[in-house]
Amino acid sequence: METTDLLLLYKTEYGERGEILHTYSAEYGFQVLRSYELNTRTLPMARGEVHVLALVTASYELPRPPYPMGILRSIERLYSHHKIQSDLIRKSISLVMCEILEYTLRRTTGEAAMLQFIKNSLHVLNEAPSTDLIYFIHRFLLMLSVRLGFCPQGEYSITTPVFNLQTGCFQSAPMLYTELILSDKYAAVLSALLKDEKIGRETLDRNERNLLLAAQIRYLEIHTELKLTIKSLPILQQILHS
Repeated sequence: METTDLLLLYKTEYGERGEILHTYSAEYGFQVLRSYELNTRTLPMARGEVHVLALVTASYELPRPPYPMGILRSIERLYSHHKIQSDLIRKSISLVMCEILEYTLRRTTGEAAMLQFIKNSLHVLNEAPSTDLIYFIHRFLLMLSVRLGFCPQGEYSITTPVFNLQTGCFQSAPMLYTELILSDKYAAVLSALLKDEKIGRETLDRNERNLLLAAQIRYLEIHTELKLTIKSLPILQQILHS
């Protein structure tokens, strides 16, 4: 039996009283666990209250070949993020985060730094004023790329005013622009995100913010070699950027 912190990425019903959970831990990385009537030692928790992208301390049995799933035995603590679950904007952001993490963490090993990064991101999402959330998902995507080993190279400057999604570098302006080249306006915002600088709401309009977000997802796709189909993204774009 193992007891660790788990990030819950996905859950679906399994039989009449069980669930199948996709999880991530610093110790074991991505795992699939199944639960039956979940025993909550210290939580008076009804089934269904443990939502996706929840952080919990849980006891479970690891998968034993040839069985692909472990068994979740109990949840001892739920790290609560009440604002994320009750606020439409924060909830929509968390759903996009969850889908992206579900794709990308499947192919990674367990890493304490990655789990801590996600914990910190959820804390900021829960606590930040609503007015500070407009570029939250952009910043999260960029920092996730860095954590996965795809940190943009070089610096934005007068001589290197564009960003190449394919090479992952700031570079001089090309003679011919393609969809893989972020022009000066977008490259400047990407640089500010990388330096954790404050970005004014008026820097990019709604459509431009959506274009930058799409470019960042494309950047992840190129460098992870994954196809990221984010079903909750249109909803977030409509809610956050209206």
